[in-house]
Amino acid sequence: MRLTAFLNLAYLQEGAVKLNRELIKHEPGRRGFLLLILGCQEIIYGTALINSTYGAWWPASKGELAGVSVDIWGIVWISFGAFLFTGIYLMKDRYQFAAAMFLNSLWGMLAFYFAIASGIGGLWGPASTYIAISTIVMLSSGWRVIK
Repeated sequence: MRLTAFLNLAYLQEGAVKLNRELIKHEPGRRGFLLLILGCQEIIYGTALINSTYGAWWPASKGELAGVSVDIWGIVWISFGAFLFTGIYLMKDRYQFAAAMFLNSLWGMLAFYFAIASGIGGLWGPASTYIAISTIVMLSSGWRVIK
């Protein structure tokens, strides 16, 4: 009985190792490095939102965006950046790319909306920048994973 239990445990451990090798890469590759760069960018931007004093840059000049305080938006950006770090070594990193594309698209669309609604011409710059970032993320998410 002990031998059977030992063999079953060894089989399960071998299966777990095989499963981990299928899911986890040994090197990050192009996609992983892009997630690293995007994660750093989102954490830095979130930190800047939290540490902002109501200055001249958008959205800190308003103190809130879509009814949510700039500090909460900063926490959202930092959380998304940390989530992107979880995909650096994964073979299946679709959720991380989708999260990066979602947040940058949302931010760009909010900037477009407030540029049109408020008539502030300076918001076209941030809007186009974040839409461009989300487009780059969308295109690079189609890169083939090299095993």
